[in-house]
Amino acid sequence: MAGGCKDEAPVFTQEKWTAIMDATIARKGDADGLIARKAEERIRLTFFRFTACLDMEVAAAEYSDIDAKTCLFHVNAKPHLNWQPKRLVEREIVLPAEFVKCLLARRVAKNSSRLLFPNAVGNVDHNLIGFLKSAAKRARIAEHETFHKIDARRHSTMRRDLVSPIA
Repeated sequence: MAGGCKDEAPVFTQEKWTAIMDATIARKGDADGLIARKAEERIRLTFFRFTACLDMEVAAAEYSDIDAKTCLFHVNAKPHLNWQPKRLVEREIVLPAEFVKCLLARRVAKNSSRLLFPNAVGNVDHNLIGFLKSAAKRARIAEHETFHKIDARRHSTMRRDLVSPIA
């Protein structure tokens, strides 16, 4: 770190995404709890990839933010959650129709009323990406991973290349 410059933080490469997504596939012999955890990890990872949202944007995401007809996900202020988007920038993100169907079916299956990814007691999950650590460990990715390390240009390319997000 000559001259006070910091080394560049590692980024999610296509190889890392593939390894982490592979680590979320249920395997023969997995315990029921691990199968359920892997399914939740997979849908969260897929949501992060399709939206390129920041962790707290996803943590505050509600089912009402998804327009099933237009397949738009709305990132907007949530005064009732005491939350607003970074730099107050509200936006819409197009999601694949099949993924929207999966998200809405998940709401019915989980009997969930509001948040897409609540914590164990149904509130905003302030450690939303904690699941990433266990998935990265199973994928044998050594360095500490966070979604803040995603390079936006690489992320958008990987989003276009994503196939079968919740197979």
